[in-house]
Amino acid sequence: MDDQTAFEILTFELDAGISHLLSHSDLTQFRPIVFERDIIDLKNYLNEPKADLYTDVELDEENDRFLIDKSLADLLQELNDRLTTYASVDRQFSVLWRFPDGIDKRLHEEYLGDFCEAFIEAAKTAVESRLAGKQMHADSEVVRVFDDAWTSLEHCRLLAPFSLRQEATIEAVVEYCVDFSARQNYTYLLLGGQNTGKMPAIAQAFIEIQQRLCESPVGVLIPRVVMFERRLSDLTASLFNQIRTCCRLDTGGVVATGAGANSAEQTAPPPRNLQELVDRLSGAGPVVLLIAGAERLVDDAGDRLPPQSLVPAPRGPPSNVKLVLTALDEAGGSVLSLAGPHLRVLHIGPQTADAYREFARHYLAERSRRLTAEQWRWAEQRLAGLESMFHASLLCDRLARLASGDDPADLPASSGLADLLDAEFDRLEAKFGRIAVSHAFAYVSLSGGGLTDIEVKDLLSLDDAVLDEML
Repeated sequence: MDDQTAFEILTFELDAGISHLLSHSDLTQFRPIVFERDIIDLKNYLNEPKADLYTDVELDEENDRFLIDKSLADLLQELNDRLTTYASVDRQFSVLWRFPDGIDKRLHEEYLGDFCEAFIEAAKTAVESRLAGKQMHADSEVVRVFDDAWTSLEHCRLLAPFSLRQEATIEAVVEYCVDFSARQNYTYLLLGGQNTGKMPAIAQAFIEIQQRLCESPVGVLIPRVVMFERRLSDLTASLFNQIRTCCRLDTGGVVATGAGANSAEQTAPPPRNLQELVDRLSGAGPVVLLIAGAERLVDDAGDRLPPQSLVPAPRGPPSNVKLVLTALDEAGGSVLSLAGPHLRVLHIGPQTADAYREFARHYLAERSRRLTAEQWRWAEQRLAGLESMFHASLLCDRLARLASGDDPADLPASSGLADLLDAEFDRLEAKFGRIAVSHAFAYVSLSGGGLTDIEVKDLLSLDDAVLDEML
């Protein structure tokens, strides 16, 4: 199944469920609405039928207001939040259809169907229960249906395909910052883009970079997370305000950013571009900004920033740079650099196969004394064939069991990703039974190559009861 087919199936299923809601005979006395993340004024949503998620409201004409069942609204809101976070009905859903070699494609189709059915059933039940006046007690049918829907969403949750360990990226950023500020006192602002809180890889990398910089004598570290808009003008204005505040710059007032900015505070025009931002910060000394998601920014015309704006850094620390913008790549754990034509910036490329092998080789060296000569040779021969950090993590997990003596003496002839997965499932089946194997198989399949190190270990230690609750 290709991405387009998957998207069309999902759209068709959701459209069918929404059509059922709109054609429901009992809905004549209510006005269905669409709600998204925040419902402040329900009236605003009545004219925006975006077909994301439907619930019902009762029009109180006497008081000119809309009444909504809060418990149902809260449940649907939470369901919708998870939906938009993990399986938004747009082409981002296509990431579900990447899978490692050896995974049965039918699992995707089956779980997609389960997800759509549970989602539609939850929306239908919310409307019908509101009309029937059903109570939301703990063992009610409404709660059960929502639980089923949430379970199906967990099946389809998206894990960003980032490297399980970002030591190489973090080391490069820290080393660059230390070298860059060896002769001067630099101010570091740790900034996050609008999706930073949803990306555990970025959040963890930020934490580690912050800790490492705090341990190094590189000047003053001021950790900040700034929620900025995607447009470049909003970004530069937001950064300008944050730097001015943190560095106590006398720059002539706060710059208003975004649609919700207070116009009364706008006593200085926002910088028109990054170079102007640098020029206006000339009195602050050098500043290094670590920004997540900058590679997704668009310019004021709504276009993505051109590739030529990603400029490699020169060798050695720049001597005349006032600002360095770096961005942790949400897709691969790499660091990208956003720069204007006059800025010299840091650029660290994405993780490569060499990084995977280095990660596994380091892990192997730590356990070398506990491996037999045969086990050592087996591991070394398999370092060259690593396909991803997920593959490297599975290999390292196998090495850990070899070192602890828990693994059988006979070593598999092949150690491809599919072979290592099969070995893990065989071990699970022998220990927990076929149900655990099928659940774990589906979990790895739907997660693609994006399992974290902790999640891999959790997966390999789950029993049937836990898997049943999770899946």
